[in-house]
Amino acid sequence: NLSAYVKEDGRTQIPNKASYDASFPHKPGVHKDSNEVPVTPPTPDEPEIKKDVNGKAEETLAKRDQVFTYNVKTTVAQDATAFSVTDKIEDVLEFAGKSSATLNGQV
Repeated sequence: NLSAYVKEDGRTQIPNKASYDASFPHKPGVHKDSNEVPVTPPTPDEPEIKKDVNGKAEETLAKRDQVFTYNVKTTVAQDATAFSVTDKIEDVLEFAGKSSATLNGQV
């Protein structure tokens, strides 16, 4: 989760620096920090979302009461802090079945 590193301009930047602690005969308890070296990871791609009906781009039903299946496919961005999928069916359609989701091959 990189959300703590998102800057006001939307870029993600992760700071990093090194330091040492040392004691010398003439100067005990010395602490020194290096310069900061930020790393900017690439902006993640927004995942696509695709929907089909019975595995096709469109379907012509033979009967008014014919059952059909909508499939919605997307991927969850690796660094997403929230993700939801919504699929509202029109009021003239009747939901006849169950909804399910699969993540990494697991239902």
